[in-house]
Amino acid sequence: MEWMNRLPLATLRTLTWLGILLIVLVKNTGWPQKNSVYPLYAQASRELWAGVPPTSPTAIQHLPWFADLLAPFAWLPDRIGATLWFATILLVFVTGIQRFARHALPPQLPHCQRLWFECLIPWIGLGSLLNNQTNTLIAGLFLWATVGMIERRWWLTSIAIALTSFKLYPVGLGLVFAARQPRELIPRMLICGLALVALPWLIHADEWVAQRHLGMWEYLRSGVHYQLYAYTSLREFGLRWFGGWPPLGYSTLQIGSFVAILVVARWCRLGIDSPKPVIDLLTLTTIWMITLGPSVEPHTFLIASVPIAWLSLRVMRERPGLTIPMVGMLSIIGILQNEVLGRTIHHAILESKIAAVVNLLFGILAIVAMMRDGQSNREQSQPRENSCQSASMRSAAMAAPDSSWMRWPSSLAR
Repeated sequence: MEWMNRLPLATLRTLTWLGILLIVLVKNTGWPQKNSVYPLYAQASRELWAGVPPTSPTAIQHLPWFADLLAPFAWLPDRIGATLWFATILLVFVTGIQRFARHALPPQLPHCQRLWFECLIPWIGLGSLLNNQTNTLIAGLFLWATVGMIERRWWLTSIAIALTSFKLYPVGLGLVFAARQPRELIPRMLICGLALVALPWLIHADEWVAQRHLGMWEYLRSGVHYQLYAYTSLREFGLRWFGGWPPLGYSTLQIGSFVAILVVARWCRLGIDSPKPVIDLLTLTTIWMITLGPSVEPHTFLIASVPIAWLSLRVMRERPGLTIPMVGMLSIIGILQNEVLGRTIHHAILESKIAAVVNLLFGILAIVAMMRDGQSNREQSQPRENSCQSASMRSAAMAAPDSSWMRWPSSLAR
């Protein structure tokens, strides 16, 4: 991958992250209402605390405790609240990247390749970073939950997963991790999750909390969210090119594929002391979320940005011949985050729903990577098992009496 050495990646990395920080800070302080969802979050929080009915769908897209989580920011003027909110969620995300990279990236990784990894992340999820979306917080908490799994810090994983559950689909990663470590995680996750769900009931009037829960249920059941946003999952790809899916066809694919991930999470017990299986599960699950999830739009890609960047770097290192296809796939995802090539090209790619196919290909690569890691773990565990068996046989031989009938079969075998 010598071509990376010819790119000014250090400068690009610095300009990208500093540019994001400065653009959002200037926008939040000067024009907090422009291209930002934070004012809607803050409004939903203020309405719950004031005991008035919600006035926007944003209020019923999240569980009520999210309004309480946001309250310290919502009580401030939007210019200050939006700035502090962005600084907080960006801090969670960036520190999560750094801790994740310690475990995921090889120590001997060339510096240029690490810079490539760090440049890919905002390219994949720039839209969410620029408009203060909660996806930035979810992506960071996913990384911290993974770090907790690798370091066997079960409370860290449980708290991180619980804090993402103001939306429903992030609970999927918690189910996957719990399938791998049920005894350690299920009780802790239940404690954390129930505590957050109970919080609004302890603070606000029951009728207002119940109204938020009922509104969220009606919103999900109505399917109106599919009319409000330009989604890019396989569901939309099927509708765009094939006129739809057979009855229950998409639901069967959606549920069946997730159940398969749960089975794999429970099955891949080899290499429990290695971070690879946990990273593979994070990668596969987050790619499932942006491919077959219930509400996938380009901004949602941020939750899988770090796993996809890690997977892309790994594929290009191990299979250099796939570099050009990988760059092409990453380009399609990146163009959906901005209009760098013009609004016409951006709109054409968005309407074609081709991103669903790209994400599906990433999912296939993640499955292949997991299979390779499983094979590697089995090969590494075999010598340890053989050495343990040899040690036990030597111990038994030393403890056994020196009788010829015990030595005879082995001498015959030789």
